[in-house]
Order: sequence, then structure tokens, then C-alpha cells
Amino acid sequence: MDLYSEGGTIVVQGLSVTLADGSLVRTDGRNIRIEAVTGSLTVGSVDARSADDRADGTRTMPGVT
Repeated sequence: MDLYSEGGTIVVQGLSVTLADGSLVRTDGRNIRIEAVTGSLTVGSVDARSADDRADGTRTMPGVT
């Protein structure tokens, strides 16, 4: 499953959350929140870079450690 947003935040919440190997959650410089309330959390790729940073190959975001 892939999730994309060009203008808003993506929120995924469940008791356990599993995004298959190779899955992608991507926004255009917006927030991504993935929460497993009581169980396990497994994610593929999570990318909250802007389209410009993605095109330039920027691999980090300011303020993210």
C-alpha cells in the first residue's frame, strides 16, 4: 500500500500498523504521523520532503534528527 498527499498531513492509526516491505508514505513537505496504539509498528519508506528537495536529491530535512 502506498499513501501520497500533495497538500495535507497523512495520519495512520491503529492497534497495530503494518505497511508492507516496499510500501511508501509520502507528502510534499507536510506532516506524517503513524501510530500503533497497543501493538507493533512496521513501516516501509516514509518521505516528508518537499518536491524540490526530492528532485534535488536532498536526503534530510531541516530539524529532523
